[in-house]
Amino acid sequence: MKTMKTFKKNFIRLPLILIITILFQGCAVYHISPITLDQAVGSAYKVKVTTRDNKINIYHHIEKKDGAYFGIKYEHRDRVYPIKKEEVIIIELKDKRKSTVNAIYSSTGMIIGIINAYKKISMQ
Repeated sequence: MKTMKTFKKNFIRLPLILIITILFQGCAVYHISPITLDQAVGSAYKVKVTTRDNKINIYHHIEKKDGAYFGIKYEHRDRVYPIKKEEVIIIELKDKRKSTVNAIYSSTGMIIGIINAYKKISMQ
């Protein structure tokens, strides 16, 4: 019986850990309509670039210097990644509103699921 109480006590902490993990991880939803590299340069949002070889690169932002384009990744701000304009197929901007709504819905769904599971466990 003591193990059940310990389990219930630890189970209450689980939702908090999961919510914090999801909120800090975050999901990014991108606009459906593609944009040009020049439009991406002026943007303050993340940019998803798909190349001809179906490789997807996500950049924190894109810069243009001397007619050449460079992607800056969030985790490597000191490194620049050259972007060849002729290799790019699709460029999409992060949709901030949809990303936020997606995070809220997924967190809410997780909370409801955890509450229902806790209710079933506490009934036993």
